[in-house]
Amino acid sequence: MPSRERVKRALAHQEPDRVPIDIGGHSATSMAPGSYANLCRHLGLPVPEQVRLMSKALQIVCMDEAVMQALGGDCRPLLAPQLIGTGPVAWEGGRFKDEWGVEWYRPESSAYYEVYRFPLAGLDAADLDRYPWPDPHDPKRTAGLAGELKRLVATDYAVVGVPSSLNIFERALLLRGFEQLLLDMAMDPAFVHKLFRRLMEFNIAVYIDFLKIAGQQIEAIRVADDLGGTQAPLISPPMYRDLLKPYHQEWFRVIKTLTPAKIIMHSDGALVPLLPDLIEAGIDGLNPVQVFAHGMETGFLKREFGKQLSFWGAVDTVTVLPGAGRQQVIDEVRRRIADLAGGGGFVLAGVHNLQADVSPENILTMIEAARTVGQYPLA
Repeated sequence: MPSRERVKRALAHQEPDRVPIDIGGHSATSMAPGSYANLCRHLGLPVPEQVRLMSKALQIVCMDEAVMQALGGDCRPLLAPQLIGTGPVAWEGGRFKDEWGVEWYRPESSAYYEVYRFPLAGLDAADLDRYPWPDPHDPKRTAGLAGELKRLVATDYAVVGVPSSLNIFERALLLRGFEQLLLDMAMDPAFVHKLFRRLMEFNIAVYIDFLKIAGQQIEAIRVADDLGGTQAPLISPPMYRDLLKPYHQEWFRVIKTLTPAKIIMHSDGALVPLLPDLIEAGIDGLNPVQVFAHGMETGFLKREFGKQLSFWGAVDTVTVLPGAGRQQVIDEVRRRIADLAGGGGFVLAGVHNLQADVSPENILTMIEAARTVGQYPLA
């Protein structure tokens, strides 16, 4: 079965020929530069000194087609070429400022860049009107997008729309500062509503421009807003309903008017208390299914939410893929498929991007096991 049809059936809660596999298909299923270089070396492919990056701050590689073909994944990311940066495989320090005015640095002890200046810290609601917001219609957001779409549609792969790394709550955290925004949500809801509305309007404008080009020819569209910690959501369900859900709901409503593609929501963490509201807001699928977070037990998730949600991810990237032996990886894949794949509704991937401590052998074992164990009808 062609990959595109395989993914479409799975997202429609039907059983294709086998469970679809995603590695590199969007910006939470790829890998870090170090793991990518190790994988290239293991596959006998050229080891790059520079890699293409979907995110410089988070060090997410945009994988080359030769590598993706060697892995045999079913999905490909669609993003505008000018949104793809470059960076070295080796550790790189330094600082940079993004288009929002957020300033980042990379300490030598970290695999990622970290924020050292939150540009909205200390400002009030009136200052939001004077702040130099980025332009949602900046031509770089869609330049070359039609050509990339044409190239991908000519293949058999499922196409995942990645307009850019956009969100509302998470972007507000980066602009305002974590502690300050959470205090605002408790003590100054009027400010929060104004900020969230501005961010929603920005996101909607970007998605409209993207989907006017690509909306009818993609299988999934990625949205993101990290709402969960390891033990619980970062905000309570009542606070989510009052302060954030209306803006998610409007954002997702606009998306659904422009594309039949399924909305795949990326959010890390323990999300069970928020899932009914996220489903009501309009999401069709959940990524990355952080199985080591509290309550995110895959059998439970399938029983409780499997008729309403597809699940995209779920292979443990913290306690299994980094250091486990071959049989443990196979057992992990078997467990997630047994829990989540019945009746469709599952795309197998790692829980977030694979880091440098994940060996090429374990990556290939995950894919091999998924192809073997994931054949329908399931054993």
